[in-house]
Amino acid sequence: MNIRNSTLIRSTAFSALSAAVLFIVGCDEPASPPPPATAPALPAPTPHARPTTQALVEGKWKTVPISALPLTISVPDSWEAQPVSGSRLFLMEGFTPNGYVSLSLASRPQLAKDKVADFIAAAKKRLDEKGPKKLRFDSKEYPDFTALERLYFEDREAMLLRNDRGELIEREAQPMKWSYLIFLKNETMVDLYELEFNDLSLDHYEKDREFLQRILGTLTNDPGKKS
Repeated sequence: MNIRNSTLIRSTAFSALSAAVLFIVGCDEPASPPPPATAPALPAPTPHARPTTQALVEGKWKTVPISALPLTISVPDSWEAQPVSGSRLFLMEGFTPNGYVSLSLASRPQLAKDKVADFIAAAKKRLDEKGPKKLRFDSKEYPDFTALERLYFEDREAMLLRNDRGELIEREAQPMKWSYLIFLKNETMVDLYELEFNDLSLDHYEKDREFLQRILGTLTNDPGKKS
């Protein structure tokens, strides 16, 4: 027998033996369970629970600190704090009687003390140029800071607003700009912050003006809470 024939016989015998082993192992292996007929349903996302108007107006409110500043403000008990990043230092959001809105605080560049008057004059000039779109420009003195209120609206445009579930949707509206510039008094410089309503349209403002003003009206100086 030559080497080629011997190799062929050994190869054929090994293949037959391997097939027999696989057959025996395959007979002992339990069958895999059949796949489920349908995949289990995932739980639906939990929508924001919308309080009643009575609960918002007459229910419990809570006083919350505004970041590390010597400031506090009161909001409906259903409002929730949200994570912040970058220059934003504070964010609360929740329902009003006619919608959903957020209130945030962000840091702005510092000012030299002798530049504050010029800054306020320039801000007033820019707002005066808006004509009838300007609704309010007023300042109020507190022991530790000055608050400059600016209230105006813009032309109609596509806005990201909240629906009745608190979800962001895009619709056309007139943006409402309502903010307090906070000039925090220090020894050499003035720290500047902006407390403002977000996701607010002119239509929403007109419906909830008294409610939103009530929130801003609770802004309080807390001298024991220094930044």
